[in-house]
Amino acid sequence: MPVYDLSLSARTGETTVDIGGTPLFIAEGVFAAEIVERCRELGLLADALCLSRGPVRTFRRRFLRDLREGRKSVPFLLRRGWRLMRAERSIVARQTALGAYACDRDEALGRLARAAVAGRSGAAGPGVPDRVQIEPMSRSRTNNSAR
Repeated sequence: MPVYDLSLSARTGETTVDIGGTPLFIAEGVFAAEIVERCRELGLLADALCLSRGPVRTFRRRFLRDLREGRKSVPFLLRRGWRLMRAERSIVARQTALGAYACDRDEALGRLARAAVAGRSGAAGPGVPDRVQIEPMSRSRTNNSAR
């Protein structure tokens, strides 16, 4: 999995995810859809979601979060926020093209709850590995990411 440093707005490395014996894990963030197909191949995919709240609402939530966390200067956050707001529809389209399902928070919570119930009942099945190596994205794919 890629390791991303928000203060640098850059990918800084990669790591292996160890899910132990759990039947489910959640990968979140702008890069999460990059692993949908590989997780499906490994029999690890219960669902793939892309939260889509609308560009203005996403801008507001992101801006307030980043202000609170002191991630960047206010002018930088505003410029980046406006750019991402204009690009949100294409970002969501790319995520869905990679296999994610676009939905709002309430629908996502319902889908996650159903996946958790299915996972507890053994839906992951025998032979699902505890540790997997999911190849990180190539540099060309990270250049398309929202920074």
